[in-house]
Amino acid sequence: MAAELIVRRERPAPRRTIAFSTSLIAVASAVGAALAGCQPTGNRWADLAWAAVFGGLVAAAGAWASRPARLWMAGLAAIATFPSMWLVLPLLAFVAEVTGYRRKLPDWWGALAAGLSVQALLRLPAIGSFGTPTLISVVVAVPVLVSAWRSLGRRSRRRWSVGLGIAMAIVVVVGGAAAVAALQAAPGLRDAAQQARQAVESAPDDSPQVTTAKLTSAQAGFRRASTAMNAWWVAPARSVPIVAQHLAAITVATRAGESLSDAAIEAAQRTETSAGLVSNGRVNLKLLSDYRPVVSSAAVALRTAQRDVDRLAEGWLVGPVRTELQSLSDELNEAGPATETAADVLGVTDGLLGVDGVRRYLILATNPSETRELGGFVGGYVLVEANDGKITIVESGKATDLNDRLAEAAPNLGDKSFKDRYGRYRIGEFFNNSTATPDFGLDAEIARAAFLAATGVDVDGVVVADPAAVAALLKLAGPVEVPAAGRTLDASTVEQYLLEGQYQQFEANNSGRSDVLVDVARAVTEAVFERPLPGPAKVVSALAPAVRDGHLMVITFNEKERGVLKRTGITGRFGVQGSRDFISLRGSNSNANKIDVFLHREIRYEVKFDPASGRTSGTATVTLRNDAPTSGRPPTVIGGDSDPPGSNEMILAMHSRLGLVQLLLDGEQVGVETQREFGGYSSRITLVIPPGGTRTLVYRFLGRLPAGLTYGLDVSSQPMVNADRYDVAVTDGAEWLPVESVGLKVQGTSATGTVNASGTVKSQWRAPVSVLFDRR
Repeated sequence: MAAELIVRRERPAPRRTIAFSTSLIAVASAVGAALAGCQPTGNRWADLAWAAVFGGLVAAAGAWASRPARLWMAGLAAIATFPSMWLVLPLLAFVAEVTGYRRKLPDWWGALAAGLSVQALLRLPAIGSFGTPTLISVVVAVPVLVSAWRSLGRRSRRRWSVGLGIAMAIVVVVGGAAAVAALQAAPGLRDAAQQARQAVESAPDDSPQVTTAKLTSAQAGFRRASTAMNAWWVAPARSVPIVAQHLAAITVATRAGESLSDAAIEAAQRTETSAGLVSNGRVNLKLLSDYRPVVSSAAVALRTAQRDVDRLAEGWLVGPVRTELQSLSDELNEAGPATETAADVLGVTDGLLGVDGVRRYLILATNPSETRELGGFVGGYVLVEANDGKITIVESGKATDLNDRLAEAAPNLGDKSFKDRYGRYRIGEFFNNSTATPDFGLDAEIARAAFLAATGVDVDGVVVADPAAVAALLKLAGPVEVPAAGRTLDASTVEQYLLEGQYQQFEANNSGRSDVLVDVARAVTEAVFERPLPGPAKVVSALAPAVRDGHLMVITFNEKERGVLKRTGITGRFGVQGSRDFISLRGSNSNANKIDVFLHREIRYEVKFDPASGRTSGTATVTLRNDAPTSGRPPTVIGGDSDPPGSNEMILAMHSRLGLVQLLLDGEQVGVETQREFGGYSSRITLVIPPGGTRTLVYRFLGRLPAGLTYGLDVSSQPMVNADRYDVAVTDGAEWLPVESVGLKVQGTSATGTVNASGTVKSQWRAPVSVLFDRR
């Protein structure tokens, strides 16, 4: 077959002249081609030039090539273009070959047939990674080129050899010039990128002047790299395949660095010349207004850079360049949506701050030492009012102060499904329990209705803050005096005091302790809104961990504002998302004490997912450890309904996407209350852990997810005193292997890892995991 494809034939000169004329027609067709996937350089004009050269060369070669070689090219071109409209071109080439063979037409007819096939190849769709259509086109045309070469005479070969040698020499010189420019630019580009990262990371701790200086230094580095890459003697290399992609990659990186540095410098300079975010009880609306165009410009720059980088990331690149570009792409893909969200949030701040009308917000102070499914019970509340940026405390009190008013009002809270699941908490009588569900959106609606029934005041939004959130706020506002406690609390002491210290201090005076809760809540609120606060960047950086871990949540009942805030993660959304698997362990204290400060929980979730059918089975092994002592702590902590003291009785809820088929408690099967909820299932059981004891539950799940190569899982952690630890292992168990993962590490036949770790690494409110499978 190979010999037949490259059979050698001599051509008389007149025929060559005719073939050359035919090749000019092919060149003209190539120039006018609406290029699709065949883009050897990514530069439109250079690609058109290469298409012209390639089309003319193959058409000319068709006049000297053997008929089997031309038929071979036409057949492969037909396969490559099927089922597009361009399939007609290789079919016409077949017709031309058959007609030429039967009628003994001159050899220039072969140039026409080859020209038709190459036009089809120039219009291949963009398939695979960048450059794949170009590579296919060249490979398909090789037999025609080889056959034509073999048919040439010795003199013609010599001429072509000299021409090709000159062309190769030019490419080497041009490529060498580009390599020199790249070597000059690369170190400076890396240093500038590292300086920019460090400037952004340390911005919350640095002064605006220092941040501006660091960013300016990085900007200068990007500009030096850009100057090196835009030198006149580098321009010719942008028309050379492969070399062009590497130049484009470096150029795009420098351009992205320059534009993003410009935006960051502008933001830092505005912070430097402006007052803080809050001063004398008023939010600096002008500062927020000044930030909006800056953040919007940064979002546009990120989006543009992301598009350019993603377009080049799959190009003809050597390993190190591809790795660096992919790393940049990952950073942009993470930063871009966050910046766009920040711009959208700034767009609704006027409404949130009462510019368009007075807003009232109910702040709930919670404590996870006595758990509810959202996190902790409600100990106190503060009602604040926002009017044109001015924040005023309207009222504050203990949650129990509302109970008598609720009992008198007897509000009808929630629908039937809510009452079936959470009626046991009697929120219409006990406002403390308004954090009973794991979904803050639902809790906020219930708290709003209960507060309205108790006080006659409707609110526009609800805020939940636990001791970890209070510590984050005091990191910004500074220490506060708490007269009822007789002490000063700051970011380093307030969390431990609210979780444990207050109960020991007021062991014999529970009402005095209740006053402390209200005083702390009010003092912190006053400090946050009346003391000077730094700019938005520092505020966001200080509060981000508390938001991420579910310690600070905010919801507004304005639909547009709520939609924007939802994207930040601050609204505490809960439940199944799309086609993803989901797991979340939630507990509620049944002792009426603060014993959950001694509770530790570990969850191991093992999943088998079949990409072909979507069939999914999971096993969640939950280990509960109660480190509470039997004495030496106030009854408020280890007593109450605990019998004997130190026993931890709880309602434990497992929320899952998959249905529960079996529950084992310490190795024995037990009954469980299972209901449909939040797009999946909730399974609740009441159990007791003795002091110093451990109990183990094994949940076995079964269900079906949408079939596909990717398994997705969301792990949602309850904000606890001691953060949960979730260990996850994903496999298919049969015909598939995990090849890539986000959130886990692929090892052999499984993807495993700790998603939420206790101790030094805090848990996340929602930790996304994904695993990509391929056949074994």
